[in-house]
Amino acid sequence: KTGIARFSYAELFRGGQAFQLGTYPIHFHMLGDNGKSFIKGISIHHAFNRAITIHATNHLLIQNNFMYNVMGHTLFVEDSVERFNTVEDNLIIWTRISYSLLNVDFNPASYWITHPTNYYRRNHAAGSETYGFWMELPKRPTGLHMGLRTCPHQEPLGEFKDNVGHSNGQYGLRIFPIFNPLKTPCDTSSIPESSPAVFENMFVYANDERGFITEEIGDLEFRNFKSAQNKETN
Repeated sequence: KTGIARFSYAELFRGGQAFQLGTYPIHFHMLGDNGKSFIKGISIHHAFNRAITIHATNHLLIQNNFMYNVMGHTLFVEDSVERFNTVEDNLIIWTRISYSLLNVDFNPASYWITHPTNYYRRNHAAGSETYGFWMELPKRPTGLHMGLRTCPHQEPLGEFKDNVGHSNGQYGLRIFPIFNPLKTPCDTSSIPESSPAVFENMFVYANDERGFITEEIGDLEFRNFKSAQNKETN
């Protein structure tokens, strides 16, 4: 059995340490299935190393939190093995570039998503120096789970609905470099069966480059997707 941690209605500021991986204001570290834990109503601001990190933890609830002026990816899903977590009704403002963490933090996202089988609902990302939401799905898990034979870039989407990305330095939503969801991930047959992924009711506006950008995608549907007043058209 894993431990249970419940954070609610507290303020955390000036947390995290630059140049020190693993030193975050809140860090759920390799707890496995952990459906009784949650982070609710927390304010995290002026942080030097992320705000919330989910690492090899599943079924966690992250709800109604506020994060502001954070260096590096703010809500960070670490090794691409984290599944069935619910991230809803959160507001993140001013995610800042960091040169003291990982290379990917040179282009940070308010929500960095490395496994698609999670549930993102009614979240806002505003004023990030680069991206609001970045779904970066590797072909194999990373970090301590490197070598595990799963295929995050082919896993099904949990839910992505009613999210908003605005006033970010580059993109409101970035799906890059690949997302090709299949009913049987890692299927090497010549014609694998796709698993449709629906991005619903997304609104991206007033971003300094594009509202939304992607590169190599499979069976994705963008339903009631709205984009307005971005400097470049999608």
